[in-house]
Amino acid sequence: MRDEQERFWRAGYEDEVEVIKRRKANGYTVRIRRDADGVVREYHVAELNWEDHSEYLWTEGSFGCDCNLELFFERAAGNKIEDEVLRCGNHRFTAISVLLPNGITIMLERSS
Repeated sequence: MRDEQERFWRAGYEDEVEVIKRRKANGYTVRIRRDADGVVREYHVAELNWEDHSEYLWTEGSFGCDCNLELFFERAAGNKIEDEVLRCGNHRFTAISVLLPNGITIMLERSS
């Protein structure tokens, strides 16, 4: 009985790992604008899939804060940036759109 339970658990776990691997492989691309000069860079998010809460995350949530947007903006250009220079706020960077793997573009809008 114990061996059967372990095989069942292991099969379920391996299936779950495969699902996670497939989901992570998709990701999406976010277009981020530096508001001071209008420069736009594309940052690929490989670790996450676009889900129901994702728009909130990029507009009002923690990814929408200037500190994180600046970090992603610089990473998109291959630049490294020290955490100490990042400043919170919501007026220097804007996540303007998302390109999904299926080719759909989602426009993002931060509420006032």
